Amino acid sequence: MDGCNKLQFTKQCTPKIPIEYVRLGDVELNDAADGTKHTDISIEKIIPHPEFSRNPIINDLALIRLKVPVNYTDNIRPICLLTQPKYEATKESYEYNKKFVNIIGYTYVQADGSTNHELKSWFTTIMNQTECNQRYATQRFALIDENLICIASSGKDTCEITMGGALFFENRTEHRFYLRGISSYGASCFLSNPPDVFTKVTHFVDWIVQVTGSACINPSRENGLCIPIRQCKTLMTLMREDGKDPRIIRFLKQSKCGGDGKNPQVCCPDV
Repeated sequence: MDGCNKLQFTKQCTPKIPIEYVRLGDVELNDAADGTKHTDISIEKIIPHPEFSRNPIINDLALIRLKVPVNYTDNIRPICLLTQPKYEATKESYEYNKKFVNIIGYTYVQADGSTNHELKSWFTTIMNQTECNQRYATQRFALIDENLICIASSGKDTCEITMGGALFFENRTEHRFYLRGISSYGASCFLSNPPDVFTKVTHFVDWIVQVTGSACINPSRENGLCIPIRQCKTLMTLMREDGKDPRIIRFLKQSKCGGDGKNPQVCCPDV
């Protein structure tokens, strides 16, 4: 996924009324005085997964292409996709997080029926797929397979956050966050206290790369994404610290994957 102008969300949450923009970097959607500086960016295109189905709910994933690149700030950062090379580099964290993950999303409907729109996050556990299937056995819309992740309900079910909320884990060695899933359906939406169900984004990486067309390999044979050089922390650091070194100059030239002289794009391993 191109961290600079594409977003992921579940197809179910694609609104029937067309939306014109996305908001980034906000904490409280209804409070202009929450102390954050948000950014609204117009949408160029919404791309649902071609095999999405509502009954049963499968392939519940879509991409949003924005009209302009995102300028990263302290409040706005990309999240990493777990490609196979990235899996090998984060294997220890990933194996641990087969059981433990974080959820983040904007509160939408509270259990008592009231609403607010505050960004919240909490730590939770992944449920065994067999048990999850048993819990949803009477629901025709639910088909729990390897493309989904079930989360043990802890009272903070995903009906209380906007559909499309993220399931992620942190690689503490790299100090990076990796996307595991996106909220699809769950809990009090349909029946009493079932598991929350997430689309397993890691099983759709090939489709995401195919659609975005931004995957690349840099001169060091690392997997990366083709993004504006100003948004690539690693290469910007190289330029600042060793920008006159002929080897660095050659590496930067070989990293170029698009753009023009003033706004080059490079194969960045950061995202």
